[in-house]
Amino acid sequence: MTVSSDCSYRVKDTDDWAKGSSGDGQLGGKSHAEQTAYQATLYKSDGAKKFKFIQNAFPCYKCLDFFLLKSVAGASFVFECTENHGLYAVEACYVPDNHPKARDATLAGTLRIEAGEVRGLYSTMVVYPAAATPTALAVINSSAPAKCTKTKNKK
Repeated sequence: MTVSSDCSYRVKDTDDWAKGSSGDGQLGGKSHAEQTAYQATLYKSDGAKKFKFIQNAFPCYKCLDFFLLKSVAGASFVFECTENHGLYAVEACYVPDNHPKARDATLAGTLRIEAGEVRGLYSTMVVYPAAATPTALAVINSSAPAKCTKTKNKK
């Protein structure tokens, strides 16, 4: 199954969004659609710091790590996920494991990553610096009945 992502960026000093680039990747593959789209968009964005993705999957944990690091450096990201291909909604901390739609491929929603935090439907994830690695992820509970536990690098 293919994950497809279209990236736009906020034009400097305006409220306008400009079309960036697109990316595709196979579920579980080496390339990640949103990272491919972001890297290509970055070159045409003239130093933009705000990016928006429309894609058919929530980000996997590798993409979450990637975009969290970028957000700590000042960028912000909005993922408008039209579907839950790969069932990554739990991995992305959009919903907790026990959510009734956690395994529903038709689940859609918006995920925000800004200043080292991921904001999902019920969960907030915060990046904490670790001595041995560039980042370690720890999950805190904002309003969910259960914490997100699917990230690989949690502290």
